Formats: sequence, C-alpha cells, structure tokens
Amino acid sequence: MDIGFFYLLGHGIAQTEIDRLHELGEQFFCLPLEDKAKVDVAHSSTREGYFRPGGYGPTTSSTA
Repeated sequence: MDIGFFYLLGHGIAQTEIDRLHELGEQFFCLPLEDKAKVDVAHSSTREGYFRPGGYGPTTSSTA
C-alpha cells in the first residue's frame, strides 16, 4: 500500500498551528457521513479525500 505515516522533527511549525489542525480534524470527523461523503476519495482524481471506515485495504483497487 502507498499510504502511511511518518514523524518529522525540527520542522519549525508552531504548536498552536498543530493544535488547530487537530481541532479541525476532530470537527471534520464529527460531521455526518453525508457531509464527509462530499469529499470522498472515490470522487477524486488525485486520491485525496475522505476514506470511509473499511474503505481501503489490501483488496481495494489502487485506483480510486
């Protein structure tokens, strides 16, 4: 799979900006499914967007 996570140290991003990003992420994931579906990765030509729970795994096509 080509999705993963990494840690970046010494990036210089202010903690207040990181905290705000986490806050916005929480707000997004608390939205109703209908709202999140508007940015579903299935509608993206760049494979960026929302993956529904169970929506991506080893048997999922690599072309969204």
